[in-house]
Amino acid sequence: MTHFFPTLLFFLLGLSLTPSMGQGTLFNQVSDPEMRTIDANPASATSRPDHFHLLLQHQLFYGKFNLPRTGILLGMPSRFGNTQFAYSYFGDQLLSERGASLAWAHHLGQFKLGLRFAYTYVQSAYKIEGRQFAVDLGMQWQPITELIIGFDVQEIQKPSPAEVVALPAALKSRLGIQYELSSDLRVYLQWQQDYFTGSLLTTSFQYFFKPKFYVVGEVELMHLSQCFGFGWEKAAFALQYLGALQYPLGFSHQLNLHYFFGQ
Repeated sequence: MTHFFPTLLFFLLGLSLTPSMGQGTLFNQVSDPEMRTIDANPASATSRPDHFHLLLQHQLFYGKFNLPRTGILLGMPSRFGNTQFAYSYFGDQLLSERGASLAWAHHLGQFKLGLRFAYTYVQSAYKIEGRQFAVDLGMQWQPITELIIGFDVQEIQKPSPAEVVALPAALKSRLGIQYELSSDLRVYLQWQQDYFTGSLLTTSFQYFFKPKFYVVGEVELMHLSQCFGFGWEKAAFALQYLGALQYPLGFSHQLNLHYFFGQ
């Protein structure tokens, strides 16, 4: 409890300031060992290596655009590592984006390594279509019990000759750390280089009031956007709710449901 209130005060300092553009999936930390979102660091797919698991994710924006984002992920273990299949849908009848991915991860001592192949299809009511194949590479290193260092490079793609705007080979790269200050408090620091939004620096915390119930908070320090939420975990079932104020899309809600078979 001693560490919690200074951390919470630091987080709340940003709540009255202007938020930045929304960054997609909320509370998606590259150093988090748990696979909480469908587009997390692929290395975190090894979080519970002995169980099949199902993740349902739904995100809804309110404001200028009322756009839903829904995803489903199925993970399965094997002696060669963990494999995951995911599908997501974002948008409405005017503009939609569909994505499918196949990921693999393996645990080697202090290291977790992950690889994801992704396909994205964009379609608009004006018959404009776009397709993209991409690869994500991820790694997590735990040199001591309290510390996890994560790194990933996302959306490594081969530029199309027909592209109007020249895009870089990789659209996003992230480097972050998770440190466990005590048994009930974890803090995160993450740097992200994104082609569309530039450099982002995020600080977050996760505090457990009880072994199964926790709250999370996040501030993006470059533009002062904020996210806050809570979660509950019990044996095979995990529930997480997150809310964020995101410009220009408005307020965003996100709900994650995670189930581990046979646990």
